[in-house]
Order: sequence, then C-alpha cells, then structure tokens
Amino acid sequence: MKRKLCTTGFLLALQAMIASAQTPESFFPHHVGDRWDYVQYWGGFESFFSIILTKDSVGADGSHNLFYDNEPQPTYRIDTALNVFLVPRFNYLRYKLAADSCQAWNDTIGWAWVASVESASVFFQPTVVKTFRYVGNPCNLGSLEEDRLASGFGLIYTWREPNDITYLRGCIINGDTFGILTSVPPTAEFPREYVLKQNYPNPFNPSTTIEFELPEAALVAIRVYDLLGQHVATLTEGKRSAGPHRVIWDASGLTSGVYFMRLSTQYTTRIRKAILLR
Repeated sequence: MKRKLCTTGFLLALQAMIASAQTPESFFPHHVGDRWDYVQYWGGFESFFSIILTKDSVGADGSHNLFYDNEPQPTYRIDTALNVFLVPRFNYLRYKLAADSCQAWNDTIGWAWVASVESASVFFQPTVVKTFRYVGNPCNLGSLEEDRLASGFGLIYTWREPNDITYLRGCIINGDTFGILTSVPPTAEFPREYVLKQNYPNPFNPSTTIEFELPEAALVAIRVYDLLGQHVATLTEGKRSAGPHRVIWDASGLTSGVYFMRLSTQYTTRIRKAILLR
C-alpha cells in the first residue's frame, strides 16, 4: 500500500511539473519552417496533407501574422494577449491560448470554450493538451467542432460534425522531427502544374489509390461519377498545400463498371478513368 501511495504521489507530482512547464504560447508553435503532416478521414475516405509555415510578419502592435504554404494572405494572427485569430481579416477568434479549463467566449459567430486541460503523451513526449470546443463557425452556423492543441506541437486533432476527423501524423517543430512525415519534404521542388495521376491498381477491386499534385495551395475536390454522370463519391474536399497528395478510394458499395474521377480547383479541372472489376 505504501509503495502504491508513493507511486501515485510521484505521478501526480510529475503531471503537475509537466503542466507548470508549459507556456500558453507553446500551444501554437510558429517558427518559420515548422511543418505539420495530417491524415484526414472524411465521408469514409482517407487523405493526407501537409502545412508549412513560410512567413511570420510582426506588426507594429506586436502581433504575429502567420503565412502558410506561400499564401499571399495570413491564415492566423496572434496578438500580444495570445489570442489566435483565424483568417485575420474576419477577426474570427479561434483560440485563447492563455485560457484555462471551462473558460468560454463569444465571438458573434458562436460560443467557444476550453473543455479540458490534461497531461498527455504526443509522439512519446510528455506534454499538456488543451481541448477547445465550438458551437457555430463561419461556414456552418450551429455545427459542433473540437480542436486539440498540444504544448510544443500545436494542432494535433480536429473533429467536425458529423464525421470529419483530422489528426497529426508527424511534424517538424523548430528543427526537431516527430512522428511520421507522409507528404512532400519542405525542400522538395513543387510541381509546375496541376496533376491528377492514373489510379493504381487499375482495374481495381474494391479499393485503389489516387495521387495528385498541386503547384500551389488551393481548394481541391476530387469527386467520382459513373457513366450516367451521377455523382457517386467525394474522395477529398478542402484546402490542400502545394505538393503531392494521395487519397484512397474504397468502392465496396458500387457495382463493376467504368467511373470518372474529377479533380476540381478554383483554377482547373482534371479527369481520369477508373475501372472497378469485381
């Protein structure tokens, strides 16, 4: 019993030490060159993408404007109170890094709050995770969302109602590498045009891999249509960084036949033919 009490006391002391060592700013790393590789599960499909911080511009008021993937506009702004605004021109307050558990705020769009602050392990590193929850967002008022920020790593997990899940697979933070990097290395040369590669294997049964390349960050959708032009699947949809990507299409619920995969961005469209052969 005495040994058990000592062990419990040690663990509690260790958790307290880990928690006290975290600074609010550490929950949102922003060194130029930092990179995060994610895997996303959306609508039953899997896709991989990476995000690279390419510029940190400090304003006259001391706030940091963060640019990713060589985008011309900042994606985030961190003010001196350590409030993080998503898409700064809309002044959408996404995170209060200094907020503690149960603290809430309203940003005219909806409610946000810190649901929990807990000790955790990320890539076998002891850390602290803050869980933020939301009701309402700029695109879909009334939806439920959850983000988790880990000290020293940043965003490690998101959940969007009803079944959109993204989690961190690997990252490079201030030169240190953690986890598995699955996308284009930061030093690789980006492709010069939009490419939708032929799926493999083809013919396939029941799943196949589709790779595509982007010369710049863009809003991307890959949808699948049958010979009658009916939409049968969406493989990925959302903003993706420059470089190569891949998605896996599981066509278990479809019949044998010819299907067309269409990659669409705000700039171009690419089409490939796939054959499902049972």
